[in-house]
Amino acid sequence: MNEVNIICPHSPELHNVTEINPDNGLSLLPKQDEKLILEEIFEDMFEQIEADLAKADSPEVVFSKYLWVIKMKEKAIDNVKATASKLIQDIEDWQSKKIQQNQGQIDFLCTSMHNYLRQKNLKSLQLAPGTIGVRKQQDKILIIDEELFYEKADSQLLRHIPEAYEPDMKKIKEHIKDSGVVPEGIDVKSQDPKFYYKIN
Repeated sequence: MNEVNIICPHSPELHNVTEINPDNGLSLLPKQDEKLILEEIFEDMFEQIEADLAKADSPEVVFSKYLWVIKMKEKAIDNVKATASKLIQDIEDWQSKKIQQNQGQIDFLCTSMHNYLRQKNLKSLQLAPGTIGVRKQQDKILIIDEELFYEKADSQLLRHIPEAYEPDMKKIKEHIKDSGVVPEGIDVKSQDPKFYYKIN
């Protein structure tokens, strides 16, 4: 495992941040992107901030620390998402490649056995591991001229699909705002104010 030493702005001590080594086949970030690894904020720091808030003359100073921590955590979340996205894509590419390789080999073997059955005019052949055979399939129906089909088709060949309706929440909100009338079957529930933060 590679270790990168990071100095936390609120602590004089060095802390280790570990990442998955590319050599194990689960490379999360290119080597040149190691500089994107963010500072880790430990639990004791939050305890210290709580203590600072309790004795601080100016809560604004402590809340500034809070916002700094939030900013770092949001960057960490973005980094996790980017790393996970790359890992998922790498896994999906690997899966697709391996499935394609194995399926290609399966198709080759099946073609060889199918050709043998046709040459021997056999419908099936029982073997120790299993049975191989040729089974007739139902005809596949294709509509090559949809307009002509609808024009000439008997009604029994058609099925009716009714239109589907569902509430349009955006339009309902606009209707209530513009008219002040709440449609029947609708309830408007007030919500408590929601806390927000904004990082510069």
